[in-house]
Amino acid sequence: TAEAAIACGGCARPLGTLAAFRAGIERVLATHRSHGHGQGVEAFPPTTSS
Repeated sequence: TAEAAIACGGCARPLGTLAAFRAGIERVLATHRSHGHGQGVEAFPPTTSS
């Protein structure tokens, strides 16, 4: 969905269920916090931004 693509940093891959969607958001937020930065797809590991 468009929402999933936006939340996933522009990734065009649908996340499926709402649970998977929310889990993805939590993972992204945790990644941002742990790395101390808060911007850009380049901040994500390849498995997240695809």
